Amino acid sequence: MPAGVPALTRGLDILELFLGADGELTAPQVGARLHLPRSTAHELIRTLASRGYLERGDGARTFRLGPRTLELGNAYGSGIDLMREARAAVTRVTELTGETSHAAVLSGIEVFYVARAESTHAVQMVSAVGQRLPAHATALGKALLASLSEQEVQARYVGQTLAPLSTRTITSLRRLEAELRVTRESGIAWDDCEANENVRSVAASATDRKGLLFAVSVDVPTVRWSLEAATRFAQVVRQEADLLSMRLGASRDHASRSFQEAIAINPPPPHPSPLG
Repeated sequence: MPAGVPALTRGLDILELFLGADGELTAPQVGARLHLPRSTAHELIRTLASRGYLERGDGARTFRLGPRTLELGNAYGSGIDLMREARAAVTRVTELTGETSHAAVLSGIEVFYVARAESTHAVQMVSAVGQRLPAHATALGKALLASLSEQEVQARYVGQTLAPLSTRTITSLRRLEAELRVTRESGIAWDDCEANENVRSVAASATDRKGLLFAVSVDVPTVRWSLEAATRFAQVVRQEADLLSMRLGASRDHASRSFQEAIAINPPPPHPSPLG
């Protein structure tokens, strides 16, 4: 038993069971999953239900989370400043990597930069909060677009052209869609000098409980790029994006995939990398 009040710990364990894929559980199922005696499981569930933290489900003898949990979630969410959390995330990324980092949101088919933390290196990329760039040309944009369905992405690009920002920018919607599929599977997006000939980036997306999308990136001059460094940057940015999602009350679909699996699916571009 972890340190703390045993009965309270068990009650919280019960509530956390309902955060998984099963929205409704019976008392015997709760007892079996937490290795609790049947009488203890029933007693704890009755107590939680009496306080509104659980309620009767639609199934026979099932329970689900009650309205009191929603009140707690709303109280937590009302105390969160989204921009403050984004700024804190990029600050942590820069502290861990030593490189410039950004947070952005998706606006149509553009990314809008909402937070920035500067590298201490003499050579930095030029960027600013409030700046907009085409989503297809940035790691931030790809991470955000990959959080949409293929149909939503196609709808956004109807009648649009993918303008080049460098000689490496993806200008084909078909090629962009192929890259987004890999990004969805891995939770990692790369910019291979596509927005700036001299900068590579890696990004991962986050979301709040209402579905508002953010992305966090590390942006690195090519003179400091290596496969080893890029792998480390990718791990940091994905961890921080997942942490940001948790802070904002949501979870990421790729969270169950290990970083080793993700980086094997979507490895960093080499230096120098060939044109695709």
